[in-house]
Amino acid sequence: LRSGKRCYVDKTFAPDYPTARRIFDIAEQSGTPCYSTSALRFADEYKDIDSASITSLCSWGPNDFDTYSIHQLEPIMMLIKSHPVRVMYLPGENWYTVVIAFEDGRTATLTGYAKGSPFMMNIAGKAENTLVKVESDFFHNFIVELVAFLRTGEIHVPHDQTLAIMAVRRPRGHSKARRMGGCTGDLLIRNLRKGLTT
Repeated sequence: LRSGKRCYVDKTFAPDYPTARRIFDIAEQSGTPCYSTSALRFADEYKDIDSASITSLCSWGPNDFDTYSIHQLEPIMMLIKSHPVRVMYLPGENWYTVVIAFEDGRTATLTGYAKGSPFMMNIAGKAENTLVKVESDFFHNFIVELVAFLRTGEIHVPHDQTLAIMAVRRPRGHSKARRMGGCTGDLLIRNLRKGLTT
C-alpha cells in the first residue's frame, strides 16, 4: 500500500470498518490507487436500473453471511447510494436475513440461503416493481474493469460504499447478536459521517 503501485484488494477486504478505514487511509497518504469490490457490481442486469427511482429492495443469494453477504451488499450499496444507519441481523437454520435502514429513509433486505440460491432482487420503484435475476457473465465484466484500473489507475468503486459495506457487516454488537439469535443495532454512524463522502 505504501509503494504507490495500483492495488486491488479481493473481497471481503477487511474484517471490520476500522481496519478498512486504516487501509484506505494508508493508500491515500501514500498516493496508492486502491479499491475492493465484489464482481457482482458489474453484472449487466444492474446497468440500466435508475437508482433515484428505487424506494426499497429485497435481495437474496447463496451461502453464509461471513463469506457471501459481500456479494449482495455490493450491488445494494451501489444502487441505493445512501449511508446505512441501522441494521438488523436475523439468523436461522441454513439461512440469514439482514435488514438495513438508510439515512434517506429507504430500506433494503438481503437473505442468504446456505443450500443455494440464484442472485436476485425485487426492486420497488416509484412507478413499478422490477424483478432482477443475475445471469450475465459478471466476472468477465469485472476482469475487464480490473485490467482497465491496472492500466490507468482510475477507480470506479467509491471508497465510501466499500466502507459502508464493512460497517454493515460488522455493526456494533454483531458478534453478540449472532450468539443471542439476532438484534437491532445502530451502526457506527458517527465514524461513517466523519469518514464517508456524500
